[in-house]
Amino acid sequence: MLLIGLFISLAAGAAAQTAAKIKLQNPGFGKITLTGNKTRVTVNLSKDVAGCAFAAAAVKKAFKDCAAGAAEFQLIDATVKNNQTYLLISSEAMGNCNVCGRCGASEAFALIWLKLDRNLQVLDKKSVPIDFCRLDIELVSDILDFDEETQNETLRLKFADDILAFDFEKTIFADRTENNSYEFSHFEYNRKTPEAGFIIKTEKRERSSVPER
Repeated sequence: MLLIGLFISLAAGAAAQTAAKIKLQNPGFGKITLTGNKTRVTVNLSKDVAGCAFAAAAVKKAFKDCAAGAAEFQLIDATVKNNQTYLLISSEAMGNCNVCGRCGASEAFALIWLKLDRNLQVLDKKSVPIDFCRLDIELVSDILDFDEETQNETLRLKFADDILAFDFEKTIFADRTENNSYEFSHFEYNRKTPEAGFIIKTEKRERSSVPER
């Protein structure tokens, strides 16, 4: 009876987690629109984006052709577990709202985790910049693809055994009397335990781990 009860418990746990049928759209202004189960909501992620979420009207007027476009979002993973939906989303934006300014010509990337209720309302969220010139953050793992035709970079994120993992690094610039140091970070997201969000382990290093490309 104990074995039967254990089997039923495990089966129920497995059934409680499924892939979520969520559609993500980019309406602009640092927002996303989520559609699923006949429910449609708009979520503001402008504060979670690395780089320029969108250029305000005053910025567009001042910089004209140098004004950045709005950030774009992609759905990386969507899981339903115990009546809650967990999303992993990537954001891509220009590094500066003034693309002619510092870091403006480079793309900035972040990953955003959302915890939603059954009505797709946000219960919790967190984000992390993983490649952002203005914060001196650079990817260590080779997960960026460069399109020669468009001159744009895109993230190439793949799960292995339900785990998404990669490394990035932040340069800590020292004063004239010291050498630079580096914060090496390992990112990991397990789609079997989406409620845990992503986990980042950081250690300080004396030398950069970013390979020459």
